[in-house]
Amino acid sequence: GVPHSTSDGRRVWNDSKGFKSPFKNLGQWLESLDISLPSPLTPVCYGGIFAAKQTKIKSIPKVKWEAIAKSLSRGDNIEEGYFAERTWAGLLSAPLSEEEQWSIIGKRSYVNRVAAKDGGGRLGALVK
Repeated sequence: GVPHSTSDGRRVWNDSKGFKSPFKNLGQWLESLDISLPSPLTPVCYGGIFAAKQTKIKSIPKVKWEAIAKSLSRGDNIEEGYFAERTWAGLLSAPLSEEEQWSIIGKRSYVNRVAAKDGGGRLGALVK
């Protein structure tokens, strides 16, 4: 789990109360926000730290940012936070060129199709 603060200021690791999203998966969450990511390959962030150009941030309509913020306002340690974390790179980075995509596809051995028991993990990741 991820450490987070509770409303009374305690730090907890595995508080799963209220964690599960009303959305079945990342795809449904993105669809509800009317967000589409690059295809067939999408860059993904597996962490809460990333960098983005200001121009890229400003290129996303304000209404989208407001919808994302509203979705994340349900709580501190929620599944939607993990969905957002995996969305940042696809939303805020330059799309991969066709040549880069073919290079990546050619070097992968398989696609991870197994989710971790907690529903997290790197489902969909290309693995060498």
